[in-house]
Amino acid sequence: MSAAAFDDVLAGGRGEDGALVFESGEPARPAVFVPFPGDLDPRVQSALIGAGLGAGLAVIGAGVGIGRIGGSVADGMARQPENSARIQTGGLIFAALVEGVALFVAVIALLMQGKITF
Repeated sequence: MSAAAFDDVLAGGRGEDGALVFESGEPARPAVFVPFPGDLDPRVQSALIGAGLGAGLAVIGAGVGIGRIGGSVADGMARQPENSARIQTGGLIFAALVEGVALFVAVIALLMQGKITF
């Protein structure tokens, strides 16, 4: 099935001008208008790129940090099995703190992109 035929099946057909229409006859439009990135101010483009990079680096950093915490906790519990409960508790607290920072950075990145508004 060609892409045009697939679009016709999904939308209900094509109108007189060749645009996709629903079965009711209304034109098929995207639900949300997303501007082309070239239409945006260069400062906005830079903010979007920075927000994406910041969120990505925060997630990578949190993953590395939690992995190192987990490895150190396992090493400490292997060296001192009698203190394993205290070591595990401390490791969980530190992992939660690292995850909290990563979540905070992700929220700030989404705010910069304008995906969340308060």
